[in-house]
Amino acid sequence: MTEKTSLAVRCLKHLYGIDGVLDEYKRHEINRIGNNAFILLTGGLFLLDLVAIFAAATYPSTDVLVALLLGLPLSIMGVMVYVSWMLRKLRLDDIEVAPADLGPRLKRLRWRALFVGGYFALWMFLMTLGMNWWVDGVSFATSLATLSTYRTAGLAGLIFGVWMYGVWRLRVKVIR
Repeated sequence: MTEKTSLAVRCLKHLYGIDGVLDEYKRHEINRIGNNAFILLTGGLFLLDLVAIFAAATYPSTDVLVALLLGLPLSIMGVMVYVSWMLRKLRLDDIEVAPADLGPRLKRLRWRALFVGGYFALWMFLMTLGMNWWVDGVSFATSLATLSTYRTAGLAGLIFGVWMYGVWRLRVKVIR
């Protein structure tokens, strides 16, 4: 009889992309990686705030706001790159599969990639509507009526889904 894993363990496994059992070694390493990522993000945000304070004295407030709105996602993406790189380096995100289970596992990966691609397409569709309204002043109804909005979101979702399937497929390791 298998015991049910806690919500915290399931969240850790999902956020860090760990497949299988979360043993003590993996848990220790993701705690270390998470602590380092927190320190990097805190330092980056502190520097970003300092730059904004000093820039506010010499530059217009709209320029400082744009710099802050660009700096925050860039610092978060930098931390995400660090976490992904460390997980790959330590091989914590490998998907270990027995030869008999390879076919069903790849089928699950395809469905997962299809879901992620659809989710990304929906996100891109909503972002396109919002950006068309905010930047160009185009109404939502007009954006909904144009085919290019759907085509752009669908193509972005397809490319992202295929990319994610390729990434996950490269992580699959057959155990003998």
